[in-house]
Amino acid sequence: GYFFRTAHAVVPEKRVKIQGVIQKYIDHSISSTINLPEDVEPEVISDIYFMAWQKKLKGVTIYRDGSRFPILSVESELTAFQAYKDKKFEILNEEGEKIEVKGDHVIKNDYGRLTTLYHHMHNLSSNPSKAPQPVSKEEVKNV
Repeated sequence: GYFFRTAHAVVPEKRVKIQGVIQKYIDHSISSTINLPEDVEPEVISDIYFMAWQKKLKGVTIYRDGSRFPILSVESELTAFQAYKDKKFEILNEEGEKIEVKGDHVIKNDYGRLTTLYHHMHNLSSNPSKAPQPVSKEEVKNV
């Protein structure tokens, strides 16, 4: 049952709802840490903070696993997200200008949702030819 549950098994929305109910019985402050996987999309984090604001939470913290690498990481090994996030890419900004960004750069996808290049590329299964490619070392020096 529930005895062997870890922090990652707790649904973030339920944690926010529970805190919203119990905090009225707390005189001073209350905060809860919501643990999320390291490759969580930015939109999910935004949604949790917005829900916490709607529920008038006094405090909430989000910890994204691996965000303090190598502190609090598993076996101090790079995950796929960690290996990808520091790669450099050239993309077009809203004005059509080429800019250099890293793999964890936050963008809006075609549906207006926040995502990163890492997530965007992994979600391009329908049209992989549009996926941004890493910038070569020579191109980085010339930027």
